[in-house]
Amino acid sequence: MQQSTKKKKFKWLPIFGPNEFKTVEVGETLVMEPKDAIGKILEIDLGTLTGDSKRQSMNVILRITDFKDEKLNTEILGCALMSSYVRRLTKSTKSKIELSFPVKTKDQNLRIKPIIILKHKTIRSIQTSISNKVQELIKEKLSTLDFIQVLDSVVSLRLQKELQKELSKIYPIGILLVKSLKIEKKE
Repeated sequence: MQQSTKKKKFKWLPIFGPNEFKTVEVGETLVMEPKDAIGKILEIDLGTLTGDSKRQSMNVILRITDFKDEKLNTEILGCALMSSYVRRLTKSTKSKIELSFPVKTKDQNLRIKPIIILKHKTIRSIQTSISNKVQELIKEKLSTLDFIQVLDSVVSLRLQKELQKELSKIYPIGILLVKSLKIEKKE
């Protein structure tokens, strides 16, 4: 008695970025069935998505959501700076402040992780006042925006420049970066 064995064929399917990035092709994946790829998470550098090689230090986190017309479509989950880039910037700093806190926008709950690199070594009370002010400013600014506007603001560095300008009134700020911005998982 022989069993018929069918070999399943793998096929390459193109993965396209979300509409916010004009649905450019970001890669391809090898799958047996298109439904196997749904839910897969990818990190693509921003330079690939925008075509701007100066933006390679930031990764955009994407999730494959559906399969239409022989292509896989994605949605944005967040963005994060490459760890090697952050290490290089913070290597020889006098003082740095790393924060992580939740923020509510119009349509999403986010987790944001800013890093503030100060120009001089400072005492803890100044660092605490800077931390509190950063949280206050970020929550205030982001509460009026939706997720895509927030992402655009972080990617274009507008948010960081505004915050740095405000915080420089308290103490000289060297660099202010958003290390990571991600959608919080719903429970």
